Amino acid sequence: TESVTQSNSLPLRSSVSGQGSLDFNSGNGALTFSSPTGGSVSARLISPEIYIQLPAADKAQLPAGKTWLSINLNTVTEAKLGASLAQLSSSSQGPNQLLSYLQSVSTSGITTVGPATIKGVVTTEYKATVDLTKAADQKSPAAQAAIKSLEAQVNATTLPVQVWLDGQGRVRQVSEQLQVSTISQSSGGTTIPAASGSISTTVDYFDFGTPVSVQPPPASQVDDVTSQALAAASSTTTTTGE
Repeated sequence: TESVTQSNSLPLRSSVSGQGSLDFNSGNGALTFSSPTGGSVSARLISPEIYIQLPAADKAQLPAGKTWLSINLNTVTEAKLGASLAQLSSSSQGPNQLLSYLQSVSTSGITTVGPATIKGVVTTEYKATVDLTKAADQKSPAAQAAIKSLEAQVNATTLPVQVWLDGQGRVRQVSEQLQVSTISQSSGGTTIPAASGSISTTVDYFDFGTPVSVQPPPASQVDDVTSQALAAASSTTTTTGE
């Protein structure tokens, strides 16, 4: 089970939190989280499809009789990055492997902070600064392109990370804070101005070993918006900020 909290200090400030279950072997999972505009959003990932149920206030955007939208992530990532979702995530780390991964991609190794209690569990806190270029070097060519694209978009090359491990070496909590400086972007006649600030994300893991079963919504209730997502991704252009 995982619990996620994310906030940012960008001009359009927002904070979201959610909880759900994740199967580290298949990558499938389900999460319900708060919406910045009110209400809650439910998401189910059954690779390569992601299904999203919008808050009640936003369901009018869907065709009559539809309560979920779906996006084929393979189609979008292949069009944007030349690789499927599975290829991009082939080097992802499970909850027992994160520390060794951080050691290999950090700028100056891992620092042991000391003991801490997370949700009643005794843990040890560690911190490191991830070198995104080193991280990219360990990925497939397509994943390297995705990381380099992220670096360019947020104008950052490092990512400070804190991680808390229990006595069995399992991750109990991960916290990241990314300092970002974005350039202006234009899409569909709308311009998003340049901005700077930070994005903070904290993920808690608990109830290890609990069976995870995620089922897709009834097909009759799903509106496939893959083509719209693909068109939006393809038409987005980036311009230099003033």
